[in-house]
Amino acid sequence: MVEVHIRRYTKLLILFYAFFLPFFSYGQKYSLGVKAGPIVNWASFGDKYEKDTLSGGVKLGYSVGVIVSFPLKHDFDFFAEASYSQKGRRLKYEPENWLNQATYKFVDVTMLLRKSYTFRLEKNIPSQWYFNIGPEISYWLSGKGYITAGGPEYPYKMVFEESGDGNGYSNMYMKDVNRFLFGLALGVGFRAPLLRGQHLNTELRFVSGHTYLGQQESGHLEYLNYGEKDTYKMNLKAIHINFSYTLDFDIQKSRKGKSTLDKKIKSSKNSKNKPRRRR
Repeated sequence: MVEVHIRRYTKLLILFYAFFLPFFSYGQKYSLGVKAGPIVNWASFGDKYEKDTLSGGVKLGYSVGVIVSFPLKHDFDFFAEASYSQKGRRLKYEPENWLNQATYKFVDVTMLLRKSYTFRLEKNIPSQWYFNIGPEISYWLSGKGYITAGGPEYPYKMVFEESGDGNGYSNMYMKDVNRFLFGLALGVGFRAPLLRGQHLNTELRFVSGHTYLGQQESGHLEYLNYGEKDTYKMNLKAIHINFSYTLDFDIQKSRKGKSTLDKKIKSSKNSKNKPRRRR
């Protein structure tokens, strides 16, 4: 099952790169940066029955990562991000007041096509606002949480691809889950200059998950009769507030600078070695 998802998402990545490859400036210019920010996310249910009997609240998390971008034509840029994120879900079973608070950890890879528009904060300070869109692929690393029914809290940790043996009372055994998750990212932001070649970015991004975490009975907790009061047939929706710092590089200019410096050094050496004429 995991291999099928890997092949599927690999094909999507190849198609995405192949479409935009002709627009790249062949690596002459690029930017590197770091990003971080808070996340607000919630669960979206797949079936009407689950929507009627279960309610989901918001969960707070965060994301940190690195960025590389390449300029394209007509004020477009291609961004690739790799990040670590913490999300989760807050699931309540209404008739019996069961509450499941879970925290999930992911590795995310996001590819964005960005369109920028220039304006001026002041007379000599050009800035940009932009919007971007692109796919996001996440890998589900691990998870933990607790369950309560109005009394004590029962903590658990998630164990993937295993079945209970009667001894793992604090394990939530996960079967038939999708550890590779696909989503679509949409964002709008603002880019302000700092020092030469450096920029600060602020972005509001919405990520709509399109892959279910698993099946209705993918999670099994041995010490509680909880399976029928839970479901993983849901996807995650999230709002990110991203703050990033980027630094621009221009390989062509740096090579020109080196060649000009080399010419000056050679010219200086040649002038010193020339014999002086006697008057």
